[in-house]
Amino acid sequence: MKWLSQNILRKILKSLVILNLYDAICTFVWVTNGLAEEANPLMATLLDLSPLYFMLAKMTLVNFGIWLIWQNQQHVFAKFATVPTFALYALVALKHTVYIGMYMLNLIS
Repeated sequence: MKWLSQNILRKILKSLVILNLYDAICTFVWVTNGLAEEANPLMATLLDLSPLYFMLAKMTLVNFGIWLIWQNQQHVFAKFATVPTFALYALVALKHTVYIGMYMLNLIS
């Protein structure tokens, strides 16, 4: 994956941090307002216990994964895993954004 230079990898990983935070905030808002359910059983339990536990766990786990990728960027698997992970988080962010728009237009409640 020669096209995935260190500079591009750094930008993708920084984007993942932001996308993860956006996902965490949106998930918190949707779930606490009864508009969605957290699909991940661990995260659902943490959210039930405390929003702080949920946010800390989500940010810590994903940021640890990002750190692992950065530390092992010379390995093909690290680069190979980055692109689909970014694509998945981008789709999740798009879904949240569409739902926000639908909510604002009173298409969902």
